Amino acid sequence: LAAMGVLKGAQVSLEGLFGYNKLQELLALIITQVNEHESAIARQGQELGSVQALAEAARKAGDERHEKLQGQFKELEGLKAQLLAQGDLKKKVDKVEAEVAGLKAAQAAQAVQAGAEHA
Repeated sequence: LAAMGVLKGAQVSLEGLFGYNKLQELLALIITQVNEHESAIARQGQELGSVQALAEAARKAGDERHEKLQGQFKELEGLKAQLLAQGDLKKKVDKVEAEVAGLKAAQAAQAVQAGAEHA
């Protein structure tokens, strides 16, 4: 009834309005919820900052590991090239040794033949 009186222009105390106290309680509850929501957002912002810092640290560690692995890979490639070169050198040495053995055999055969001719 007090609300109808306000609508008709009659002066009514706010305390007399139907639901005014409930409105105040609801407004206080809304303000409390907004404050809690803002606090939660602030906490989440801090957590996000921590997560971003951890992600950046992980990325940096990954980059460092990648660089180290690249260096090791280059070192392995160098060692592989050295091994291949040594293998080629070994083949050349084996070929020269075979040629020397052939020459020695030919020289021995010539010496035997020359000895047989002089005898």
